[in-house]
Amino acid sequence: MMALRISLAVAVCLVGVGCRAVELTGEVAFVSDGQRLCLLNAGRGTVRELASDACGEAPVWSPDGEWIAYTSRDSEGTSIRLLAVHDGSSRKVGRPGMVNRAPRWSPDGKKVAYAAGSGVEAGIWVYDLESGRETPWAQGRPGLMRPAWLNPRVIYEALVGGDFSEHPDLAAFLEAAAKSNAVLLAVGATGSAEKPSSDIFIVIEDRAVAIPDLVAAGIISERAIPSSGAYVEWGVEQHPKGKKIAFESNDGGDREIFVLDFVKGTIDITNHRAADWNPVWSPDGKWVAFESFRDGRCGVYRVYAGTVRVFPIAVTPDSDNWGPSWSPDGHWVAYTSTRTGNPEIFATDIASGMTKQLTDHLGDDIAPAWRPGRS
Repeated sequence: MMALRISLAVAVCLVGVGCRAVELTGEVAFVSDGQRLCLLNAGRGTVRELASDACGEAPVWSPDGEWIAYTSRDSEGTSIRLLAVHDGSSRKVGRPGMVNRAPRWSPDGKKVAYAAGSGVEAGIWVYDLESGRETPWAQGRPGLMRPAWLNPRVIYEALVGGDFSEHPDLAAFLEAAAKSNAVLLAVGATGSAEKPSSDIFIVIEDRAVAIPDLVAAGIISERAIPSSGAYVEWGVEQHPKGKKIAFESNDGGDREIFVLDFVKGTIDITNHRAADWNPVWSPDGKWVAFESFRDGRCGVYRVYAGTVRVFPIAVTPDSDNWGPSWSPDGHWVAYTSTRTGNPEIFATDIASGMTKQLTDHLGDDIAPAWRPGRS
């Protein structure tokens, strides 16, 4: 049993100055040994195994914290598993014989979007939990990867007063998106085989439109994209309150994190000569945790999106730290670190800097995901 092979959490304070007792509660899902999906009780330090078919991708919690979606490996390849934490029952989702990955729950918890296929052959599918149906979105447009759900209100507010007279087809698309209760963002392959690139797309069930195309048509402000040209976008994440979008782009020369406000425009919030990636919004939407090589090794940082102030969370000179996940109350960030030799799960209290080691295991423990609704 996994609980016998992972010791109780090692509550080690790694901060010499200002160290104080901080209550650490809640549950964190993670992947151990590249295949075991586990659930850690952060307060008690106990671990139980939930499944033994996981891949290395981070598990994704449903909004109510009752289900986990994760990438599963079996004889047919990779699929999406939806696991009910309370009783261990599960559903298999995904196109047979294809690479299925990157599951994301809709805000109401009734749908799961995922990418089926690889690279320019990938497409976005959506599974409906109530009906059990799986549907290709954007009429199966190839090249769409890594979905994220978008609040339709964002589109409506950005487009009020716009002139659509010269683009009735786009007007119809955006009207449908604004009225829909289910809209996706996705990274989509563009460019050519010789010079590949990608853009961010707004996706509904019957169509997908790239944001740069909306800019070119004059429907949304040119400030919505950093600059014109062929770049690679990735890692799209919506603001918790639906007001903004964080994403990665190599616009400007290296990998940076940008925040897009459809009304106010886009700014580079990390702006550093080293690579910055993997934006993760704090629950209140004020901070973005991210990964960076700016201090030589892979470290976890946070940036206050309103003022572009960057602070370290987990930066160590002789080890790597990655995969941040905010606690539901925003007080802690869990992540993977190699500071003890092999990858283990750690958590740092934002206010004090106190750090606690949560797993102590000979194998690799990676990809933490904090259970929502439980501090």
